[in-house]
Amino acid sequence: MPLVGEKGMEYLSNTYAGDFVSVAAARGRLVMESKDLTKVYKLGLTSRDYISAVRQANFALYEKSVVALVGESGSGKSTIAGLLAGQIPKTSGDIILNGQPVSIKSNRSFRAYKREVQMVFQDPFSSLNAIHKVRHHLKRPIEIHQPKLKRAAVEKEVFSLLSQVRLIPSDQFVDKFPYELSGGQRQRVAIARALAARPKVLLADEPVSMLDVSIRLEVLSLLDDLRDRFSLAVLYITHDIASARYFADETIVIYGGDIVERGPSEDVTQTPVHPYTQLLVSAAPDPDALGSSIREAKTANQVTKPRQTGSALTSTAGCRFTPRCPFADEKCAAEMPPLLTVSQHRQVACWHIDKAIANSIFKQIPVKSSGTGSTENVTLHGTHAPLKNKQDSNYGSPNVSDMTNSSGHGTNSQTVVSERASEDGTIA
Repeated sequence: MPLVGEKGMEYLSNTYAGDFVSVAAARGRLVMESKDLTKVYKLGLTSRDYISAVRQANFALYEKSVVALVGESGSGKSTIAGLLAGQIPKTSGDIILNGQPVSIKSNRSFRAYKREVQMVFQDPFSSLNAIHKVRHHLKRPIEIHQPKLKRAAVEKEVFSLLSQVRLIPSDQFVDKFPYELSGGQRQRVAIARALAARPKVLLADEPVSMLDVSIRLEVLSLLDDLRDRFSLAVLYITHDIASARYFADETIVIYGGDIVERGPSEDVTQTPVHPYTQLLVSAAPDPDALGSSIREAKTANQVTKPRQTGSALTSTAGCRFTPRCPFADEKCAAEMPPLLTVSQHRQVACWHIDKAIANSIFKQIPVKSSGTGSTENVTLHGTHAPLKNKQDSNYGSPNVSDMTNSSGHGTNSQTVVSERASEDGTIA
């Protein structure tokens, strides 16, 4: 049986020779890419100190797909949203839209970009102007982005948008002021306003975090319906990893401006690898006891260290999770780990991935045969339940020993072996 010891990361890097493929790519064509996107802020006018809010972020958004960006407050999620929305100038890197690099140099180019990329903000109470009625909030973007429409067509489009976001009958909402609407109704108006431009990309920055718990699922269900109906590529930004599991095809976990793990949402939430992802999952309130195995497996040596005073963004070198990681050593503090492709749809950035796996809720690890019969390779494998099956009573109950792929066909090239975690964290 193969071993993953001190050089676990180097070993695992040789177990999967293929390229990483986002699971969201199966939904539709590529719409937007972020390549080495970086944002650095200078502290004061005269200070030589800087904060790297985002460091070399790489991901892609696909038509009819939802990619979730998950992390705690201050991790860089909203900064990435601002960069993609064109509201924050990037320090370096590229944003690719429809195969072309984005360059915003004038009001005209910015307006053309906003026609393709729209944003829904977190706070529905401040994102709408209180002195204007709903009609104005929808009519104005229609007139800007669809200037050829006549007055009657604009009015018809306003009512159509209200119907699309399930504010019906529309005539009861069109002449109301924002203060006359509930929080959920305001957020629906904000979503309708974003759709008025007929965008290809929708950036949803924590769109349900300020809504009542009872209506959050309704709004997520609405967004799920709209992404199919309008062929939207959705970036869903949230601190709630449980909702990402329900809503998104792919989940990207970010800490201190660095992407630390990414993969199919079901896999990331059910079999988290990076210590920070494990921390997020173990803290997620879930009626299905999401992450309960992690809680039960924690020991005095495995509990993640508490948050340190100050921001993770002040660290300029190494892994920014080092002060809170139970496995951190000098190398972690000195050198930033690469985002390692450990399976076709899964990437993790950790120097001690072997110990992290031993600490995770993995009970079994599939071993993929090389085809020669002479060697076996350890791979990270999990089952990903399709988003359309989330109403299924068995949704969210993956079995890592189930050797069926996403199409439902069996894979004979994989067998399952039990793992044993020794006291030093080595997987045998």
